Amino acid sequence: MAFVLPESQYNIAQKIKWLGAEQNQPRVNGGIIEITVHSFALGDVEDPEIYAAMPILKWEKSESGHWVMIHAVDKPTFYISMNYATYGYQCVIRAKLHEEDVTFYELKWGNK
Repeated sequence: MAFVLPESQYNIAQKIKWLGAEQNQPRVNGGIIEITVHSFALGDVEDPEIYAAMPILKWEKSESGHWVMIHAVDKPTFYISMNYATYGYQCVIRAKLHEEDVTFYELKWGNK
């Protein structure tokens, strides 16, 4: 007898799987592209949101972070996910930019 998820839980599981697979891929929506502008790793910490605050603040004060904060269509968002290879966390900052701004960003700073 196979275990079957109820429809609502199945949809949520598929959405989570899709978001995880597409997290580092640019998404295009009417000339606005969402890209990863910064990422960093965290160790195995008790509260990753608190430990992520300092690297995020340092990035915001950097040249590329300051430029992204000014040119982003919406406020950049950050995502924290498990990094099973290191038993820690991976933090990714994503921003929505216009196509011209994405080109400028990629040429000047690129994804390191």
